[in-house]
Amino acid sequence: MSNAAGRPTATTGDRNTYPELREDIGEDPARYLTDLNGTTWARIRGIQSDRVIQAWLQVEEDLGPRRAVIKRLNKRRRQLRDGGEGDA
Repeated sequence: MSNAAGRPTATTGDRNTYPELREDIGEDPARYLTDLNGTTWARIRGIQSDRVIQAWLQVEEDLGPRRAVIKRLNKRRRQLRDGGEGDA
């Protein structure tokens, strides 16, 4: 199964997987980063630790990197460091 752009969706099993990150941070960021949508952006807004952001950046560098994703992850990192919740 593919999206409109012809890329495999996160549900196909055709995506890269990062089991070591799943074990370390409790999720595989590629699940969200393979097919960008509203869930991806909402999950980035909900990230609560710099360690998770770093893991997401590592996966994004491998998959893309896409400027919009890097920008939102860095924005979320700044928000966390500034002590605010904000909206990524």
